[in-house]
Amino acid sequence: MRKDKNIPIRLICNGVMDEANYWRLENNKIETSFTTVMHILERLNVTLEEFQKLADLDIALRKKEWEKRLYTAFNSKNSISLYKLRHDIAVERATHDTIYLTHLEALTSLYLARIAQKDYDEHDKKVIRDYLFRCNNWGKYEITLLNNTLFIFADADVCFELYSKAYQTLSKLPEDEQVRVIPLSINMISLLILCQENAKVRQIVEKISRLTIDDKYVYYSLCRKWIINIANYYLKKDEDYLIEAKKVVKLFKLIDMTTTFDRYNAWTKDYEKLVDTYFKADFAQK
Repeated sequence: MRKDKNIPIRLICNGVMDEANYWRLENNKIETSFTTVMHILERLNVTLEEFQKLADLDIALRKKEWEKRLYTAFNSKNSISLYKLRHDIAVERATHDTIYLTHLEALTSLYLARIAQKDYDEHDKKVIRDYLFRCNNWGKYEITLLNNTLFIFADADVCFELYSKAYQTLSKLPEDEQVRVIPLSINMISLLILCQENAKVRQIVEKISRLTIDDKYVYYSLCRKWIINIANYYLKKDEDYLIEAKKVVKLFKLIDMTTTFDRYNAWTKDYEKLVDTYFKADFAQK
């Protein structure tokens, strides 16, 4: 803010604090008293309320930047970028230790292990798992965190218990909050199909079938319809459900959701191959 307003440090510091210490404050090296902060804000001509809004916005922007760096590096399997990100997060945690940064650092380490095809660090998994088990009020952040770690945990019982906690909380919230459980349900069903946990797949299908979704949430409604048909195709070995799932995928294209169409079209083909593999395995066993 000082630089944006083109105010020299000496005008801020005169009678308030030493210039060297102010520089350290600006660079996150030291902390100072509330009274001093109020004097500084007065000379910047900024109210405490304005400052708080700007600070929150800054944190939100940095979160987006870190998350973008994380997913870009992971998707491109760029270990160097992930190591750099983990270092930057550790530096930030040294002065602003938050549960968000703790999770992000652990998630970065888990993704590094995945790229290197090494065993996941149990401590990093435990940090995230313990938090989610303790959490009684699930929101967007917790849903995203579980979504990002489902296949890292790779434990159907653990993931199903966490999913049940998330669903229980979200089902009591307004509709625009409830619908967030649909993408999580898709990933959860995918994991359970891979683990051949048929009973748990049925339970989730029943849960999301009962969920009320307003007509304005077309995307979530289509996603639910698609995964229910995929799950029934897997459970009942009936190709009519696969046909219905493919019809849903075509709807994404009709409403100009090209990226979503490409993704769900690819996923449908993957499920078709997977179920076909299971069919062959069942036949060989018989």
